[in-house]
Amino acid sequence: MSAQSGVQWPVPWRVLLLLAILGTLAVVWGDLLAEILFPLWRWEIGLLDSHWMATRLWIDHEGADRVIRASIGLHGCLRLPVGLICDPVEPLGNASTLLGNLTLPTALMSAIVLGWPAIHQPLVVRTVRLVGALLLLWALDVPFALGAAFALVWRDAVAPDSGALLLMAWGNFLQSGGRLGLALLLAGAVLVLPAAKAKAIVSE
Repeated sequence: MSAQSGVQWPVPWRVLLLLAILGTLAVVWGDLLAEILFPLWRWEIGLLDSHWMATRLWIDHEGADRVIRASIGLHGCLRLPVGLICDPVEPLGNASTLLGNLTLPTALMSAIVLGWPAIHQPLVVRTVRLVGALLLLWALDVPFALGAAFALVWRDAVAPDSGALLLMAWGNFLQSGGRLGLALLLAGAVLVLPAAKAKAIVSE
């Protein structure tokens, strides 16, 4: 067996170079990426609690930071000790998360998947699988982070008995480095997916 047919070890500089390039692009085009994902996130926030409705999502600034902000209102009616409230004109509250919480994991996962030498994995297969993994990452991160932030307001001001403990636990996990761990986990899953399955994806 020749050396060229053996295992190809990862090339760290390739991943780092891609991370620098993709990170720069993410900073420049992060607003556009977030705006493309707004419909998905608005729909997801509505699924987190049947009483929630994301009335607006936008890019805002907090000092030098760019943030993704959501204005969340009441969907339908809710019975409280003080009476029945239905669809208030004003939002119930806002929630926000850093734009970097979208762009950094995106750039990291893309750099690893595209820069890591993988055996028997054509670039087109890895790219298709990367897109699917990114969609999963985007679905599991920002809307849950926004929902977890709003859940604190919702519990304290509107529904003290609301069962949002799992949502808030996931939000704490994301905020304490979990989103980068999730990006690494999904990148690894893309790279180790058996070649037979990868070929099946292409043939379809």
